[in-house]
Amino acid sequence: QASSQGFADDLGMHMDNANRTIPHTFDAIQHDRGPMNAYQAFATVKPCPDTPMEVAALQDMVNETIEEFGIATITQLEQPDFAVCKPDSHGGGLDITGVPVLVRDGDGHVHGRFHMGNVKGMTPEAEHALEKFRSVVAKTRSVVKIRGRKNALVLYSNSQCMHRRSRYTPHLDGTDRYYVRL
Repeated sequence: QASSQGFADDLGMHMDNANRTIPHTFDAIQHDRGPMNAYQAFATVKPCPDTPMEVAALQDMVNETIEEFGIATITQLEQPDFAVCKPDSHGGGLDITGVPVLVRDGDGHVHGRFHMGNVKGMTPEAEHALEKFRSVVAKTRSVVKIRGRKNALVLYSNSQCMHRRSRYTPHLDGTDRYYVRL
């Protein structure tokens, strides 16, 4: 499956718990559900140079989207015209509706609730803007490949960065890539 427990499928760019309230922002929805984790942390148990963790800054992808498609795409992503499904690892299925993909905090910094496969536009305009954003995210120039070191800690803002993992073939001999999300 395309999840952190899988290996056979690409796990596309995403923010964990994208179906929850975005911390540190004016995202006033779903307070009864709790926020998405503000920070993402992974302990490297077994690094794998051939299958690095890839991380990219959301602001860079917003800038790339503006450069390619103009500000109207970003403005549409800031409207409450989107739905978010739970990830497969949490049972899947539609979870929230009527939310924006991008939200600004009090200082104007962009935060998001993006998941390559689990966010849907609720209108044709919203889906069109999301498709443009997905195309930028898929080819973003801002990816940092983290190959990891044993016992290292990877830490970043979950609402301002995304991560992904490419599919790989496990060896099942104790040498496979193994990160633990904290």
